[in-house]
Amino acid sequence: PNGQQVTILLEELLAAGIHDADYDAWLVDARQAVGPEFGRQVNPTASLPALLDYGPAAPQPFDFLPWNNNHNNNNHHQSTRNPKRIFESGSILLYLVQERFPNSPMLPRHQATERTKVLNWLCWQMAATAKIGTDLGGFGYCWYHHERLGDDADPLALHMMHHATIEIKRQLHILNQLLEENAYVAGK
Repeated sequence: PNGQQVTILLEELLAAGIHDADYDAWLVDARQAVGPEFGRQVNPTASLPALLDYGPAAPQPFDFLPWNNNHNNNNHHQSTRNPKRIFESGSILLYLVQERFPNSPMLPRHQATERTKVLNWLCWQMAATAKIGTDLGGFGYCWYHHERLGDDADPLALHMMHHATIEIKRQLHILNQLLEENAYVAGK
C-alpha cells in the first residue's frame, strides 16, 4: 500500500546510516482526515500518504501521515513554521531521494543507467500497485456476486474476475522473476 512505500524508504535510509531521515509517523483515521482542514494543512486532495518536511534543523524533521487508523493528530503541530507539504507516494519517494537526501544510495546520481533502472521500477510499482489494488477490489466484488448467484452471476462480473486474476498473476510473476535474480527490484 501507498503508505508503506514511504515508510520502507525512510527505514532503508536510516539503515543506510542517514540519521537525518528520522521521522514521526502519525496514523490518521482517513475518515476524519478528509475535508477542507486536512487539505489546507497537509494535502489538497485530502488523501494519504502525505509528508510534512520541517527542514533539517528541526528536532524531528518529518511528520509522515501514512494510512488509516483511529489516531487523531489534530492537536499535533511540530512547528509554527510552514513545512513543505509533499503528497502522493511517488512524489514523496522522489522528493526524499532527489532533494532531501541526494547523496543516499537509493537513487544513483552519477550512473545514468542505474538511475534510469531505479526510476523505471519506481514508476512500475506506482502503476502496478494501483492496478492490482483496483483489480483486487473488482475481484472481490465479482467473487461476491459469483458466490451469491452462481451460474446466474452477471457475465461481465465473471469476465472482470477472470481478467483481474490474470493481471494480478502477471504482475506478481514479473516481481517474482526479478527477485529470484536480484536482492532488489532494480538490482542492487
